[in-house]
Amino acid sequence: MTFSIAAVGDVALLRRPGADLFREGWDAADLRIANLEAPLTEGGVPAAKLIRLKSPLQAAEWLRDDLRCDVVSLANNHIMDWGEPGLRSTRAALDRAGIRHAGAGDSDVEAAAPQFLRVGGASVAFLSWACTVPPGFRANAQQAGLAAIRVRTSYAADPLLIDEQPGTPPWVHTEPWQEDVERLEATLASTRGAADLVILALHWGVPPQWQSNFQGPLAEYQEALAPRLVAAGADLVLGHHAHTVYGIQAFARPQASPGLVCFSLGNYIFHPLAERRGPPLDAPSRPYHAPERPENRDSFIGTFTIGHSGDRLAVRQARLQPSVLNEAWEAASASPEAAIRIAQRLSAFSTWRQTATEVDAGAVVWSPVD
Repeated sequence: MTFSIAAVGDVALLRRPGADLFREGWDAADLRIANLEAPLTEGGVPAAKLIRLKSPLQAAEWLRDDLRCDVVSLANNHIMDWGEPGLRSTRAALDRAGIRHAGAGDSDVEAAAPQFLRVGGASVAFLSWACTVPPGFRANAQQAGLAAIRVRTSYAADPLLIDEQPGTPPWVHTEPWQEDVERLEATLASTRGAADLVILALHWGVPPQWQSNFQGPLAEYQEALAPRLVAAGADLVLGHHAHTVYGIQAFARPQASPGLVCFSLGNYIFHPLAERRGPPLDAPSRPYHAPERPENRDSFIGTFTIGHSGDRLAVRQARLQPSVLNEAWEAASASPEAAIRIAQRLSAFSTWRQTATEVDAGAVVWSPVD
């Protein structure tokens, strides 16, 4: 049995996607996955936070008819931007359009529950969790919200460096909450026993314009989480939130095919940024801002060939096809020069994570070594 899965990162719609949308490998896939970054709502209760997003209810039809999307992740830092009413309207609109979803619900149990999809006769489990958790967004037994892994943050400053170089940012330490990680690990383990393949969408990381450059592109908690999630049962991790693309890391598992972590798929369609004029859209006034960087325009479609490895299904090949965001902030075909630049960047990241790739016809390709 062999089938293909296509995945993209953040999608936030204000209108129908354009006819020139980059779709390499997307339409031919047997299963298509995206992260729905903006709730679908016409009202709701605004959350007190830096940036709030929303898309019209009609966006569910655009996801179905224009993008042909099968399932979306909802666990992200915007899904509760308009409170429980916004979440309810989002889920209802997706249900009417026949688009499956995971990651948010009326309780923590519902938010954490996987979606089971039939693909090529196989059972594929799809889960969605987030490490980007604004106050009040986490679901619990009495409150709607998202499936969350909370992260503790602390700061350390070098006393010699801050005297010699005042203004140097401190080192940012991040650590995932053990109780949340253990809950996700248990969910992955039980899901693995009920499905042929387990996919986890994970909202995590720091956009480059918000990073301390000397710490590198990954936060400490990401490096701690990634191997644990694969060991617990995730065959494929699809990361987003960084609003740029990063490469991949394969993690060996005893008596099983490697699990693959895609650290960031970047943006695929982000209309709110195209509409942005002056201060952030619908945002409270703040004395600072983080302007977009050129790498925020980098994107790719990930296509994953799924086949048997022993008694289970696994990722037998990953193909990351570069694209760029145009002035409408929609993925478009990259020039040969841009495609090479993005592919080299993805390959360098993957090499840094001890994962060998090759570039084939402009795409970054990985296959497990059996």
